[in-house]
Amino acid sequence: MVEYRGHNGTIAIEGDQMVITHHGFVAKAGGMQMNSPRRINLAALSGVNLKPASALTNGILTIGTDGAAASQRPAIDSADSVMFLKKDAAMFQSLHDWLATVVEKNRASSADPSAPAVVARGARAGSGTTGLVRFALWGQPSYAGFEVAGEGHHSAEIAMLFPHGLPEEGVEDTFEADLVPEPTNRYDANAVQVVISGNLVGYLPKEEAATYQPRLGRLANQGLLATVGSRVWARPEIDWESGRRTGHIHARVSLKLAEPHLILPLNTAPSGVELPTGRAVKIAPGPRAQEACAPWLRPEGEGWVHATLHRVEEVTARSTKELVEVRIDGAAVGRMTPAMGQNFLPVIDLLDDRGLGCVVRAMVKGNRVKAEISISAARASELSDAWLQDHIYAVNAGTGPSPSHPADPVTTVPPLHVPAGWYADPEGVAASRYWDGTAWTSHVSSS
Repeated sequence: MVEYRGHNGTIAIEGDQMVITHHGFVAKAGGMQMNSPRRINLAALSGVNLKPASALTNGILTIGTDGAAASQRPAIDSADSVMFLKKDAAMFQSLHDWLATVVEKNRASSADPSAPAVVARGARAGSGTTGLVRFALWGQPSYAGFEVAGEGHHSAEIAMLFPHGLPEEGVEDTFEADLVPEPTNRYDANAVQVVISGNLVGYLPKEEAATYQPRLGRLANQGLLATVGSRVWARPEIDWESGRRTGHIHARVSLKLAEPHLILPLNTAPSGVELPTGRAVKIAPGPRAQEACAPWLRPEGEGWVHATLHRVEEVTARSTKELVEVRIDGAAVGRMTPAMGQNFLPVIDLLDDRGLGCVVRAMVKGNRVKAEISISAARASELSDAWLQDHIYAVNAGTGPSPSHPADPVTTVPPLHVPAGWYADPEGVAASRYWDGTAWTSHVSSS
């Protein structure tokens, strides 16, 4: 709950409701019903008006409901209005601006019954994401250490995430956050919204947004909405002289967001079922591993790729061993040790019996002199019954579940070994851009 305390009453936002409570001498003198909360569903809000406060007169915020417009000349004893002092003008202006977006959304919903109704602050959050499929970005760290900017401008939206209210000592919880490019932002064309449960809670910092937005925009063009884990902390601001809540909150939002070059795979996903991520397994490189890894070497020194696991036999004069071979785009890059392979062979065989490939995430590190490969995948014994049922037993042979990855991810910088030539434009300005063997040039082509 977020409160906006005025001169003769308080407006509180509680989930999908607005609560107006009148109190104090001014309200009592005006014959108003004292301390009797009036609850209004935000979906019923149809108008809002703000009479600004000045050095000589108080301001008044008035609402209209159920199709009625807000009064342009409200009486100070109106049950639909709250009076506020000049010192609180900025707070009530912020409330007015947000309520105006609620009214606009309600009108759109009324005109188009299929449009979603507003049930929380942040109605403009995630504009244009309808119909997109959520895609969890790759490389998410275990700790949410990427700080979001601008939380202070979205305190009411953040408070909406905690329907049971904010205790004075504060509260913290984890959420899935959507990262939504906002190229029409009038302050920054590279802006990226951070949206949680439909509420705009902040933005990626300006400097970082410029590197993330092109990648996130390409996902959106493929019908995908980028998501990451997040952690939100919030506590109410207390006026220590009166001991009352001021109506403002202190909040911090942080994300499990990897560096830009690690959020998307470098190659197209092969057919099959992707195992859940798990503990890293280092792969012993094969004789042609360096050559096979060359297309995926990055200037940053590391990058994610899709890989597949395969059962192979190693026959020697004395024995035959069952091993797990790792391949990237069909090229063998290495094998697991016999002991480690036993952790994956059961699920490889299970998928193979159903005509399905076993797909994992692999990290390629190094340079043109030496490359290293590791995979991140759950062992067979770590797979839950629910996952097995949804991804294997419920899938008809020869088909797999809907992919949860981009169908055609765009590599922003070509591999180090790639010779000079025309390649897909990493900036998205043209169809192709010329790579001179070491760097992108300004030469582009529409074909």
